[in-house]
Formats: sequence, C-alpha cells, structure tokens
Amino acid sequence: MKVADCEKCKHHERRTWSHPHYCANYHTIGMSHAYAYCTKHCKRCADVKKCDEATK
Repeated sequence: MKVADCEKCKHHERRTWSHPHYCANYHTIGMSHAYAYCTKHCKRCADVKKCDEATK
C-alpha cells in the first residue's frame, strides 16, 4: 500500500532508527531514518498488500 493511505489509519505508527556515519577526513555524523509501520499486520506499510481499515 501507499504510505499516504496508511497515515490516516489508527494502526499506523512512525518508527525511526539512527546510526553513525563515518565520513572520510571529517568527524562522525548521525544519520536518522524513518518508516511507516502497521501494528495490525506487524509489517511495514509499504509491504502490506491490502487493508480494509485504511480506506475508512
């Protein structure tokens, strides 16, 4: 499914993680990432094929 369709669902959850990135000849910086997660299907919203609650 598209993440935009899942954002209105009550099972939508935004999850994040971060990790250090070691640049050549420069100090370490932190990089953060985020994805949409469906607590109903227990997988990423992009991996969910069809959900009847997302259209409600």
